[in-house]
Amino acid sequence: MKFLKYLLLSFLTILFCIFSSVIFDSSIFFTAAFAKSKVLYFPAVATKPAVNQTKNFSLVQQSQALYEGGEFTEAVQLLIKAADEFKATNNVLNEAIALTNLSLAYQQLGQWQQANEAISQTIKLLQSLEDSDSSQEQSQVFAQALDVRGGLELAQGQTEVALSTWQSSAKIYQHLDDISALIRNHINQAQAMQAMGNYLQADKSLTSVREILQKQPESPLKATGLYSLGNILRSLGYLNDSQKVLEESYYVAGKVGTAMPTADKYAIAQSNALLSLGNTARAQASAQLSLGNSSNAKDYTKTAIQYYQQAALIASATPTVRLQAQLNLLRLLVEQEEFSTAKALLPQIQSQIDNLPPSRTAVNYRINFAQSLSKMKQNSVEPKDVAKMLAQAVQVAKSLKDQRTESYALGILGELYEQTGQLSDAKGLTQQALVQAESINAQDIAYQWHWQMGRILQKQSNIPAATDAYSRAYNALKSLRNDLVAINPDVQFSFRESIEPVYRQYVDLLLQLQENPIKKPDNLVQARQVIESLQLAELDNFFRSPCLVPRVDLDQLLEKEISTAVIYPIILDNRLEIITRLPGQDTIYRKTTKVSKDVLEKAVEELQKDLALLRE
Repeated sequence: MKFLKYLLLSFLTILFCIFSSVIFDSSIFFTAAFAKSKVLYFPAVATKPAVNQTKNFSLVQQSQALYEGGEFTEAVQLLIKAADEFKATNNVLNEAIALTNLSLAYQQLGQWQQANEAISQTIKLLQSLEDSDSSQEQSQVFAQALDVRGGLELAQGQTEVALSTWQSSAKIYQHLDDISALIRNHINQAQAMQAMGNYLQADKSLTSVREILQKQPESPLKATGLYSLGNILRSLGYLNDSQKVLEESYYVAGKVGTAMPTADKYAIAQSNALLSLGNTARAQASAQLSLGNSSNAKDYTKTAIQYYQQAALIASATPTVRLQAQLNLLRLLVEQEEFSTAKALLPQIQSQIDNLPPSRTAVNYRINFAQSLSKMKQNSVEPKDVAKMLAQAVQVAKSLKDQRTESYALGILGELYEQTGQLSDAKGLTQQALVQAESINAQDIAYQWHWQMGRILQKQSNIPAATDAYSRAYNALKSLRNDLVAINPDVQFSFRESIEPVYRQYVDLLLQLQENPIKKPDNLVQARQVIESLQLAELDNFFRSPCLVPRVDLDQLLEKEISTAVIYPIILDNRLEIITRLPGQDTIYRKTTKVSKDVLEKAVEELQKDLALLRE
């Protein structure tokens, strides 16, 4: 009876706490999972050589075009050549500029060692000029190099170091009175502060940016700064603020554009703002859905659709923005099962994708399009057509020598074969994707392929091997915990779809392997630890930052507390598992109840309503 008393009271309390919590998902709605870095890099600012040497200037210009087109391997080759030629003529400042941009290109390829070497060489070169009279241009290049180094440090998890580096470059920008660069710098600092859990400082930094922008006259600088601020506010979870700032960016771009002869340029700025407003509305819909407000979620979804349609309409001068808006619109329409409207978009998108030059962007768009198509089977979209498009994406990525892109294309193709039941092919492609991801230590996509491999092995009834694959996915997510907030905001990174299932499915397999839950509790202990990790990840996702509260060792707590029991309810698709440890005992108990997840969640919702009535 004592056990039942602990079980009943604790179970009801824990269930209420779990289901009254919010999983705040503000993922945005761009293309595939590896576009530009979250840090607001600005490769164009450091491209023009300080002394105009026609040949080398041409090399750097070409590299910039390649970089912006997603052809990073080719950009690297040209930048290496430009840096060598500047070195041969003892043109130190221009050599430093080329090396700074080289570091950026290496970062896009995930080649961290080369990126570190390039930026370290840049800093060393610039420091060698300190004995000479420091010019304004030299100071500008040094500050830009520090900004790039800060981005590289953040990407490698060195958050505090990155913040310090950006603070150093901020002092230079302040001295130079470079408002545009200072705005970018403060936004980058806010990301680092948020990742460290310094929410008040991050908010203060963003507030400072907004105040600086408000004081600026209506200008391209103000429109661009508001646009960047709105995007970072969204990625940090400040959705309403993001909406307001992006609306202001759209307004300023329109107002400036009507007074300028180059109106097309400001139509581009407006279409970008509309695209971002659609992304923010999409994030607001996800947040409302997480709160159980389905009606509000539908309203935000309709708003997002309208923004994407408007962005595509006015983006005639920028085909990439138009295509991005149409792809995001297609994905949203498919999710809403508005297939007839979605189908009308297919020929327009297909013709644009077919005309894209080979680049990472082209691969991203193909993958995005293929993923939407794969969910339209009831509209006569054949899996073989989707597979063909993904195979083309793989070939383009191979030709670019872009391992990260190739890994993602291979993995998504493997996922398609998994869905169509071609498990042998799916397994082979997933293994290839893993090799590419791990060769560049891209754990943020490697975990997805470990998880995918686990699902495939489970479908092949190889439960021990599947459990091992899930273990690797789980460990990869644990290693990413401090960096989840810093992951690229272009990633389709929905917590409830892309992270939470890894934990729950891993627990499911661990419990399937459990032969004797009382005498051999190893898997029960591991299952409990996985659920604890999930709860921490949920908090990280909600706050958009790793929680800084140290983990309490419950086993040590139970040794001290003689009247405390620990109960873990684990909700799986087809059953409820309860793992319990009573005070003063080493034994771990397990109780399984066959009940579907939907039925259980409905019961908990009713319990919440009843408790709410009691409180009134």
